[in-house]
Amino acid sequence: MVVKEKRGRYRYILFKNNGESIEQIAAKIKKSPVKIKIAFYSDEYAIARCRHTDKETAISFLNSIGMETIKTSGTIKKLKRLIGFGKPQPSQSSSATNRAFFIALFLW
Repeated sequence: MVVKEKRGRYRYILFKNNGESIEQIAAKIKKSPVKIKIAFYSDEYAIARCRHTDKETAISFLNSIGMETIKTSGTIKKLKRLIGFGKPQPSQSSSATNRAFFIALFLW
């Protein structure tokens, strides 16, 4: 038995909400032929969750109700980073790289 066999896999769809409130979007999404839930909402963007088998149907439904879909991901974390929410990815500074080089040179 696979770990996610009972729960199932999800896909997260990032879309622009066109200035609508979360209640308005939820009312439109209730008419969907597949199960879609709003996982994240901000003033400009929203993230919807659906089953991985229903991804294409969910994207076409969101586009049909006037929402512009941007990207699909298997994790909500990646989409939040894309729009600027969440922890930024660490970047190595040049001084840290230089320190690692000198330590490696010293130990060699």
